[in-house]
Amino acid sequence: MPIYEYKCENCNTEFEELVRGAEIPKCPKCGFASPQRKLSVPATPHSASKGCAVRDAGLCSHPHGGACCGGHCSGH
Repeated sequence: MPIYEYKCENCNTEFEELVRGAEIPKCPKCGFASPQRKLSVPATPHSASKGCAVRDAGLCSHPHGGACCGGHCSGH
């Protein structure tokens, strides 16, 4: 079941909801029955490239020098 982001057009509350099929959730604040589903970027796992030893906030160091950033290693 995917998690979708919604915005209530009645009270402007933004919320996330785990949804089954074509189910449309109600706004948790005001109960409005037709919130708008927001366009959002899907979450994807981020993995280090081969040779990267340590990850720290998207930046990792390569054991042979250089650095990895965004999954691309330099220095080899």
